Amino acid sequence: MKSSFLMSVLVGTLALAACGCKSKEAQVQGRWKVKEVTLTGVAGAQAESMKGLLMSTTYQFKDDKKVSISMAKAAMEGDWALTSKGVEINIKTVLGLTLDQIKQKAKGAPEASMLAEVWYKPVLGILSGDGKTLTIAVPGGLGSFILEKDSSG
Repeated sequence: MKSSFLMSVLVGTLALAACGCKSKEAQVQGRWKVKEVTLTGVAGAQAESMKGLLMSTTYQFKDDKKVSISMAKAAMEGDWALTSKGVEINIKTVLGLTLDQIKQKAKGAPEASMLAEVWYKPVLGILSGDGKTLTIAVPGGLGSFILEKDSSG
């Protein structure tokens, strides 16, 4: 009797844990828009340009763990995973090109190659407790931005 009770408790706990994970994934899935940008170490026209670029960005987190990011005229594709730390985003292509392809095209332009590497590094998004915002650090340590779930679709 005691072991069947313990087994029931264990199964119930595992089921609740699985449901919690699935509901978090469901919170992430969908379209997100940049709501707020905080930049550090960048000022003036450069800061305004970066802020404008980030404010135009949308993220589409799909249920197959793929992510599409639209930033001005740049389309990025990758994947995402829910980890114990947050939402990990890995960019696989920018404008349809892998990091190796961009490096090949950027031969003789080390600044372009270094900049490309920043975009291909995994980034971590921190999901708010209510699942309505996702905070992401700007690649290169230049600040952060907050995404808000787009309720219009």
